[in-house]
Order: sequence, then structure tokens, then C-alpha cells
Amino acid sequence: MHAVHRDGHLELELGDWKDNRRYRILAVDHDLISFSDVTFNKWPVVVITNPKDAHYGIKAHEPLNRIRKSTHIRLLVFSPYDITSVQISIDDVPLLPRVEHVEGPLYVCLWQPELYSTGLHRITVTAKDAKDNSVRHTRTFSIDGSRPVLKLIPAMILLTDGQTLVSIGLAYRYTENRRTFEPQTLAIRYAENRCTSYSHKPWL
Repeated sequence: MHAVHRDGHLELELGDWKDNRRYRILAVDHDLISFSDVTFNKWPVVVITNPKDAHYGIKAHEPLNRIRKSTHIRLLVFSPYDITSVQISIDDVPLLPRVEHVEGPLYVCLWQPELYSTGLHRITVTAKDAKDNSVRHTRTFSIDGSRPVLKLIPAMILLTDGQTLVSIGLAYRYTENRRTFEPQTLAIRYAENRCTSYSHKPWL
């Protein structure tokens, strides 16, 4: 569950480790924070660090303009086995420059951010390792600051404080209790009970 607060800060809940074995990898690239939530022992793992996911940009605290000025797409690819293939496409169009392995888990690819200067776009990374494991990792990004909407119900749950929920629950219960003890309601229930009891008499 993810939500954006009024001041622009993010609240990013992570699936549990106990039952679902979920964990988060966080990376900082030129002061831009990126992350991937993944399942334990599923390989390869991909974290796209540039361009940053458009859902989670914080304009007040991150230099998002650096995406526009960047020369390379940057990503981290992890696996206990050798990585044999990394391919990148944007809006379902494969990028012609070859993805290069720099060192460790870092891979880069030349790009032209001005080609994606307006609106939202999808970047997809497909990675394979020597054990024939593969993953397809897709993220939405923007150059002009466009931002997609997070899922509504999880955001509402995170942004509604517990005190408000308790107050609403108590008010509803109080209203229901008042209805139960109103004279008109009691008379109707009494009549319903009488009709039910008579309907079960064998002589009727």
C-alpha cells in the first residue's frame, strides 16, 4: 500500500516477510531514491535508478531535473548466477544502443530523454541469468513531472488516521442503538415477534 501525504512525503508499506517473504531494495542515484519490492529467492532482481519511477518523485526534496539532463539509463541487476542478458524498451520500443555492464550489478544504456519530454512513459527491463531465470520489470517515468495516480483504496487506508475511523465507528453504533430503542422501532419489532410466534401455532 502506497500513499502521498499533503506535504509531498510518501508512505510506502511493504508486504510482510513472515508469510510472503517480501523485502525491499533501496538505491540512491545522484540524490534520487529508487526501490523495488521483491520476493525472496526469485532472480534476477532489477532496480531502475534512472529514470526514477514517476509515482514516487518528491519535488521538494529530490533534484528531479537531473533526469532530463542525464545521458544514460541506469539500473542494478542482482542474481547469484551470472547475468547473461539485459534488454531495455521504452513504450514497447526496444532501445537500439546496447546495454553495457559497468561493474558489479550496475548496467547502463545511452538514451535521449528529450524524446520523452512530455507525459508518462513506460520503461521495461528484461533480464536473464545463467540458470535461465528471467524477470520483466516495468516502471512508469516522466521528464516533465507528470505523475500517475496511486491506487485509491490503499491510499485512503493509509491517509485516514485511526482516531477518525474510531469516531465514525462509534457514531454509527450510537445511531444504531438509538434506532433500536425508539418507541416506533420497538413497536414494530414487538408486532413482528407476535406474528412469528402465532405463525408457528399448529391450530392456526
